Amino acid sequence: METKSKKSKILGVSLELLCSIFSAIGLCSFLLGLNIGQAKFDKEKSDHYEQNKLLKLEIESLQKKFFSCLNSKGLSPPVVSVIFVNGSLDTVLEMGDNTSEGQTTLTKIIKNELNMNYPKGQSRGALFKTYGKSSKILSERKSKDFHAYDTLLIEFNGTIGTSFSIG
Repeated sequence: METKSKKSKILGVSLELLCSIFSAIGLCSFLLGLNIGQAKFDKEKSDHYEQNKLLKLEIESLQKKFFSCLNSKGLSPPVVSVIFVNGSLDTVLEMGDNTSEGQTTLTKIIKNELNMNYPKGQSRGALFKTYGKSSKILSERKSKDFHAYDTLLIEFNGTIGTSFSIG
């Protein structure tokens, strides 16, 4: 009579060893996927950083050309502050939106453009930029003095009959 119990074997390998092998393969696959995903995110972040550097250099170059043109005509250069250009918001500014019914996060950056898509049935909607994080507590709000600026330049596209106001 046999006193030892027989262990199940698949392809001549014990069930415990087979489970260990599959667990190790699963763990390695997970870690490899995590590493590849992290590398892709880091590359996108690095590419975005490089694009921002190039845009800032391009803006500075254009400003220098513009200012030299003004100087050649005896005009003083204006004070310039870029808020949003080519899909990038100034790093110290925050963006928010809201509708009359309290819906938020309806404004998105799509293909380097600011896309405001408010649902029907709202009596109004607002997009706002704040200097630093917005806060309901007045003493926590940051501010910036914009009195030196004469002009606000905005380019809008929309459906016929759409109206907007700036305040």
